[in-house]
Amino acid sequence: MGEGSIITKKDIEFRNELNSSNLSFDFEKIAMSVKGGNINGANTEIEKFFSRLKEAKCEINIARTYCTELLMAIIRHCNSEKLDKYSGW
Repeated sequence: MGEGSIITKKDIEFRNELNSSNLSFDFEKIAMSVKGGNINGANTEIEKFFSRLKEAKCEINIARTYCTELLMAIIRHCNSEKLDKYSGW
């Protein structure tokens, strides 16, 4: 969403639409690959994630919500000091 962006209620309300779609992702699997340093596994899973989003041709706001959910899963599993180092936050 960009640096300094705020996630609003409107952004989160798309969850209702997401529940009605057939898309489901194993965000934890991707996050654990990142946490474990399994770069190849993480890259493979992230490529699958974006391929499925592309195939679904969902609206940009829904895709953004999925991406935000993935990012939050990764953040929950990562060491905050290392995350700060790599992200520049």
